[in-house]
Amino acid sequence: MRRFIILLETEVDFVDGDSVSDKLVENVEQDLMTEIKKATEGFSHRAIRGLLINKLQGAQIKGSVSL
Repeated sequence: MRRFIILLETEVDFVDGDSVSDKLVENVEQDLMTEIKKATEGFSHRAIRGLLINKLQGAQIKGSVSL
């Protein structure tokens, strides 16, 4: 079985800017992870029998990031 790592960095610009609550940020993070998981599990390709998500986690990035 072959395994892939796909890194995804998402930047969210909230309507209220940085003044949003930590709880709202956590909820948005969880909702995004749920949608990413559903999209991955629903991915279809004629050469793929099945997909398994081994790890899905989220974290808020403080400061700038370069990949």
